[in-house]
Amino acid sequence: EVPPLEEPIESFQITEKPSVPAQSERVQALLNEGNRSFQLGEYQEAIDIWSRIFLIDMNNEEASKRIEEAKQKIAEEERKIEELYNMALSLLHQGKKEEAKKHFIDILAIEPHHIGARNYLKQLEEEEKIEEEPKVKMEEKPVTLEEILPEIPKKEEVPKAPPKKKNILLPLGIAIFIILVLVGGWFLMEGKSKGPKPLSPDLLLLKAEGLLSQGKLEEALQELLQIRPEAKEYQKALGLIDKIKKEMASKNKEIIDGRPAGVVFEEYRSKAYNAYKQKDYATAEEYYKKAQEIKPLSFEDKSFYEDVQKILNQVNSAKNYATSGNYEQAISILKPIYEEEKILQAKELLVLSNYNLGVQKLKEENLEEAYKYFREVIRIEPQDEEALKNIKFIERYREARKDLLYQIYLKYLPSR
Repeated sequence: EVPPLEEPIESFQITEKPSVPAQSERVQALLNEGNRSFQLGEYQEAIDIWSRIFLIDMNNEEASKRIEEAKQKIAEEERKIEELYNMALSLLHQGKKEEAKKHFIDILAIEPHHIGARNYLKQLEEEEKIEEEPKVKMEEKPVTLEEILPEIPKKEEVPKAPPKKKNILLPLGIAIFIILVLVGGWFLMEGKSKGPKPLSPDLLLLKAEGLLSQGKLEEALQELLQIRPEAKEYQKALGLIDKIKKEMASKNKEIIDGRPAGVVFEEYRSKAYNAYKQKDYATAEEYYKKAQEIKPLSFEDKSFYEDVQKILNQVNSAKNYATSGNYEQAISILKPIYEEEKILQAKELLVLSNYNLGVQKLKEENLEEAYKYFREVIRIEPQDEEALKNIKFIERYREARKDLLYQIYLKYLPSR
């Protein structure tokens, strides 16, 4: 017997959706993590996170694209900070402290570790405290009369002396005194009713010339205006009146921004001296220059001004070296100035020069030299987070193998 044919059984294979490789998941996670930092404005942190993708996929285009976008954002922020900083300094030099303060706060909102903005903001806050102290004293509750009256001891009553024997001559003396007072008062009233005799035109002219020689222009003018047209001295009086009016007009021109030139001079001189004491030589130079344009400086102020100019010339020379990339020469000029004088402008430039030189040495893979310069930054500015971060990086890779992360870090490490 032939067995029945079995129907062919079709085998169906269920195809499962391939799982996402673990590496791709890690890349996506890093992209998302970097996005979060980017959205918060932490662009450098986003770059650091996305750079780690290259350890997984060296040719990841998405990471490269996002890193370039973050670098553009950092460049935009730096331009904005520079504009705000220059505007704030300009406002500060114009005496507009509140507006300048707002700009410094805006800078710190973008870059919390901006040395210049922090120092100027601290200086403005200290000045506000000094200005508020007199106000607080004036606002103190005044002592009222009621509060001090109870403290005044009552006057002790003196016992009445026994009545003396009446003197007959006393009433007579009092009566004579009263008569004399009345008679004298009558003569005085009579003299007043007649009034002082007016000066003659020649005496008025003579008096006006005397007042004019003393610089009393207003008083001299009042005397001259009393001379009548019919007097022979009238024409001479008119000449003097014209001379006085011209001199008064000339004096009125000595006004700056609606205030007397002398007041403005003292304000500029005071600002210059305060800036000099606070080691802000750029501000001191500006206000000494403004004051000098109004009138000559005193011997003491001139000495301060010359000292300021001498130091700033050295700082500007160092700035030229730093701009051209010769940071060693800039540091050699700035370091003694800062160590001895603690000049604000020298400090800012010294931090920048040491930091950029540290970056330069680190990119040359000279870790020990780079470490030295970053440590110098921390000595001057202990809260410099970027320098601290670079120090930790160097300490990690001193003895360790220079892996891909090391190469990426150096590639994207920016100068200031």
